[in-house]
Amino acid sequence: MKKKFNQNRRSFIQNLALFTGGSAMLSTYGNLQLMQSALAAPNSYSGLTDNKSLVCVFLLGGNDALNTLVPYKNTEYNKYAAARESMAIARNQLLPINGNNHGFHPSLPDLRDLYNEGTLAVANNVGNLFEPVTSQAYFDYLAGSNPGLNIPPDLFSHSHQTEIWQTNLAPKPGSIHPGWGGAINDLLFSANSNPNTPSAFTIAGNNLWQAGVNTRSFGISPGADIDDFNDFTNATWPPHQSSRHDAWNKILNLPRTDILQLQAAKSFKDTQTRAGALRDAFRQAPSFTTPFNDRNSLALQLRSVAKMIAARDSLGLKRQTFFVSLGPFDTHGNQLMAHSQLLSTLNEALVSFQQSLVELRLQDSVTTFTASEFGRTLTSNGKGTDHAWATDYMVMGGAVDGGKMHGDPIQYSGQPIGQHISENLFSAQDIGSGRFIPKYSTDQYGATLAKWMGINDTDLGTIFPNLNNFSVRNLGFMRS
Repeated sequence: MKKKFNQNRRSFIQNLALFTGGSAMLSTYGNLQLMQSALAAPNSYSGLTDNKSLVCVFLLGGNDALNTLVPYKNTEYNKYAAARESMAIARNQLLPINGNNHGFHPSLPDLRDLYNEGTLAVANNVGNLFEPVTSQAYFDYLAGSNPGLNIPPDLFSHSHQTEIWQTNLAPKPGSIHPGWGGAINDLLFSANSNPNTPSAFTIAGNNLWQAGVNTRSFGISPGADIDDFNDFTNATWPPHQSSRHDAWNKILNLPRTDILQLQAAKSFKDTQTRAGALRDAFRQAPSFTTPFNDRNSLALQLRSVAKMIAARDSLGLKRQTFFVSLGPFDTHGNQLMAHSQLLSTLNEALVSFQQSLVELRLQDSVTTFTASEFGRTLTSNGKGTDHAWATDYMVMGGAVDGGKMHGDPIQYSGQPIGQHISENLFSAQDIGSGRFIPKYSTDQYGATLAKWMGINDTDLGTIFPNLNNFSVRNLGFMRS
């Protein structure tokens, strides 16, 4: 009996944390939205009539893109194999894509098929970048002769590069920058008919990407329903649920004069009401029969995303964002096995998600994209790879200009072309050990997605402050 009580108490605490922390000020969400409405610029997005959803799949730890997408032609493959040594994937195991110039990792058969069918594209050679950078300029910067070069700080730090990826700005002590996903939600809130309903949902906990000035993400447990959020009910604390429930409501409704107590009680009751509305929409959403593997952590998250997207009409949501994650991709050791398992998980989850959208006939209005804080080194440390810079991303959906690689792939020669600061360099964009400087920035990648969501060119420059430093604003992987 004591064990059961402890489990129920733990469940109560978890639910409380989910809705008061995960939803992040949901009770004041309506007031924030009304305030934003009053301050909105004349250029409003309230006239948008179509539905669009953006799903971020964050690959935590730095995915090895150089083994995710591999040169397939004999000459280029031999260069790859010579450089990667023990980390190279055998050519006869690769899954060739359209044109036979490259092949996907053997753990991605279904994503290869989606690519060849035109539903999935690859954005090449992307990373955190504030302005175009060459290796020579970078080495001069390190030597102190080019101090004005704007390099993302702490280049190979997981936490710093994750923050920069999700906000497009360098970390600043004592402050938190809004994420570019949250900034998109801030601007597009007026397209949604219900200002009290959140339009940003996370199934992977708190993240900076969805944190706008007024936008706060609402947390959902992966693979689960949205709980009733009625405490001391039959489901949580039998057999004394009635008296406990009544006592709790009396506590919430006690007369108060302290402003903090008033706000706490109001927050709880408002969150309870809004969570109930989301729960009802979640449960009444159109159903689908596409199977999702319950043992696949990412599949569980994406099944919840599919259910929430199916409910968007009843919630009055024309624009919404979702955040899910998979990891750890920090493959310093045991890379070949660990990376293969992670990519297999990614392949199964993304394909089930896309199939569910097709079943719901929503595939053209949902774009799913991968993200990771950085790539990994071309060279091996013996058992794995280390932190690097440039990487590749995948973009999936009916509106994607799929079956193509967008942007110039990372280039490298078969043998080191020279030495600098005691490191062999594999190309003109290498800063050592096969750490390649990105050709395209996260700003360009994000702006391409934001443009598809309906953000105008003027607001793109506000959301992505480094965008004007690059000659190309749109990487072209979304259909016009």
